[in-house]
Amino acid sequence: MNIIERLISGYPQGDVSPQDFIDHLSIGADGWVGAWGAVGLPVIIGIQIVCFYVGLNLLRFELHDSTMWKFWIFTQVLITIVPGLVMEHRQSRKGFSLWLHIVYICVALVSFNPWCNMWEAIAPDFFSLDANPWYYIMGVVCLFFSVRGLVQYIQLPAKTQ
Repeated sequence: MNIIERLISGYPQGDVSPQDFIDHLSIGADGWVGAWGAVGLPVIIGIQIVCFYVGLNLLRFELHDSTMWKFWIFTQVLITIVPGLVMEHRQSRKGFSLWLHIVYICVALVSFNPWCNMWEAIAPDFFSLDANPWYYIMGVVCLFFSVRGLVQYIQLPAKTQ
């Protein structure tokens, strides 16, 4: 059977079960060292999970944020502010696009508008305009920087190939 036929003739039978992990990753099982290496190497080297896990949990601890609300808000602030600043520093459109900057503006509008945002919908006692005006002031800052990033993108010379 040639390779094309094998690729389109069917799918593997069965499924991976938790017992497969136990059988192959148990210390002393045949090939357990190689299996641990195959699992561990991408975890240590790849998306840098150990650093991310430690950093994320440090932020959660320091922000007293068991539900990740404050961390999520922090990411929205970074997403809307930092790209324009990076582009300004580089003085290049490389790595950015017009539509990406429009998305940043939409993120600021959706995340920080006082009439309808997910945080206010879930916790109105904490995220109403009266209870938490600083949240919305931060939203104005994020909107300003996301619009500023779009303006800078438009003013920079076109990308070169």
